[in-house]
Amino acid sequence: KGYPQLPAQPIGLGQAWEVSEDYSMSGLMIMNARIKNTYAGNELLSNRNCARIDSAYEMTISMDPKGMFAGMFDINWDAVDCAGTIHFDTRNNLMVRQSSILNMKGSLKPKSGSAEKEAGPMPESEQIGMVIKMTVTNELLD
Repeated sequence: KGYPQLPAQPIGLGQAWEVSEDYSMSGLMIMNARIKNTYAGNELLSNRNCARIDSAYEMTISMDPKGMFAGMFDINWDAVDCAGTIHFDTRNNLMVRQSSILNMKGSLKPKSGSAEKEAGPMPESEQIGMVIKMTVTNELLD
């Protein structure tokens, strides 16, 4: 699916539409996202009249470890928060800029026996806290 997914019918300022996306990171995880897009008006960006679309994501993440990751860890994501903005040139049907901020908080816990070969015995209760904060911006270069 291409991004952004525009609504089937024209909408007005402040109106919203929702889309669902599934993302798979082969051999590691599957993310299911429900995205609420809101038309926030037009803005001039890179000399283009662009529709500004603000997006808020609701995501769930399922771990699907395969290959070298299979059976090694239990990873749980407690909180996933993502928001973004898209500037879309409707006249030329081009995404001019897309910026997203992703925040994830979770924990990693070795499964019993998986780390013992590498690092010796590890207590089952030992967990490693993880925080991921990522900002991604894609911009059309003329």
